[in-house]
Amino acid sequence: MTLIKTLKRQSFAALLLALAVAPAGADTSGYWRGESDANGGPGLEILNEVAGNSLTAPSATIDTNPANLPVGRIPRTGAVNTGSIDGDANINGVISEYAALNSDSITVEVFSRTLEGGGNLITRTNNTDAGFSITDFSGYDVKYYVGAGTEVTINNVVNPNADWNYLAWTYDATEGVGRVYVDGKLAGTQATATPGQALNWTGAGDISVGFDMDGGALSSTTNTGIIDELRISNTALQTYQFLGAPALAVDFGGDKSDTTNQDVQTYFYDFSEYTSNAGGVGSASRVIDTPVGVGGQVTVSIDAEITSQNIDPRNRGDNSGDLSALLEDHFKSQNSGVELTIEGLEAGVYKMTSWHHEGGGSGDTGGSSNLIDIFVTDAMGSLRSVIDDLVTSGGNLSSVDPASATYAIYSDGINPITILFDDASPTDHETVLNGFQLLVIPEPASMAMLAAGSLMLMRRRRA
Repeated sequence: MTLIKTLKRQSFAALLLALAVAPAGADTSGYWRGESDANGGPGLEILNEVAGNSLTAPSATIDTNPANLPVGRIPRTGAVNTGSIDGDANINGVISEYAALNSDSITVEVFSRTLEGGGNLITRTNNTDAGFSITDFSGYDVKYYVGAGTEVTINNVVNPNADWNYLAWTYDATEGVGRVYVDGKLAGTQATATPGQALNWTGAGDISVGFDMDGGALSSTTNTGIIDELRISNTALQTYQFLGAPALAVDFGGDKSDTTNQDVQTYFYDFSEYTSNAGGVGSASRVIDTPVGVGGQVTVSIDAEITSQNIDPRNRGDNSGDLSALLEDHFKSQNSGVELTIEGLEAGVYKMTSWHHEGGGSGDTGGSSNLIDIFVTDAMGSLRSVIDDLVTSGGNLSSVDPASATYAIYSDGINPITILFDDASPTDHETVLNGFQLLVIPEPASMAMLAAGSLMLMRRRRA
């Protein structure tokens, strides 16, 4: 039997002291959040969180109205998102150039919203043969230069509007491919003629942020944040590493030999393991990049509760409905539990959601006779019960809501966290795990509430 390590129980006060803002990844060239004005005078000056120079904008302000911040997003750094850049009288921000910006590959990420008729979102270019520009508010055009100055364009990736959009442009010098993503989904791709060409920065100069942007019809005489969370990295990040992604999200199962039909949910890490539908594996693990990992990484392992049981990754084909890509495939264990271990997670409190759907396609597997109990071993105790008798879902999702469970987990930043999805069914059924997602819970009030709930749940232990 795989032994679950008993962790030393931590007090909630100690967890609060241990909770730290996780650093942006080691490959971050610069990160400007727009939380507060650093110089206190006219206009604003924002010191970035990682290296480089500050963003100065003489005509802009900071908007701290929660209604004008990106909706539904918990910053991956674990810090509360308290402000964004406003441009009632234009933003016209500048970041003076520095050497770390001159990378072969790149990822530029930003949240923005505008009804502008003209202006530039972000540019660093001589407009001839160097740098990049993200401009044109009738559709956002991305233009960049590679090699000795070859121009590459990806046009009309999204029509900006009054809602916040998360925009990311990546260029991978090894592949020679540029990609643009809107809200985590691929919106445009362009390959260069010669893979291996680096970006050309000679003469590109400073970064311009929000040139001639005042929000269009958004501005009037009130603060209406227009730009937020600008980050530049010196690699072409994967979607699960994006600012708009959950802190950690994993899509289990999938046939790693079938790249055509294997779907992965947006922002999720692809944990594909097997090459045949019925092949069992003793255990499997992956090292995954995430800003909430100690040193920027965590190790995620999947195993059976009992050594005589195999973990079977299953390919269930295409499903229709919400979360369809995540629910197509899963790991399962027959008459035993599935054990998930997360090692290297930064100290803090996290909102965990796991999905449990036996997607047989035309069948109706799962249901009231297929039950799962969930036990967590973390900084709050060993084998504490968080979910009792979860009813798994089945079928093709056309008329069935996917089964999921949400609960808090607590990391001391040192010991691994183990989550046991235990077979609670009275007869021959199976435990399935399609994937999971972690979100940082940064607010002290929320952490206190979650801690109180978990202390109540600790009264019951797995027999």
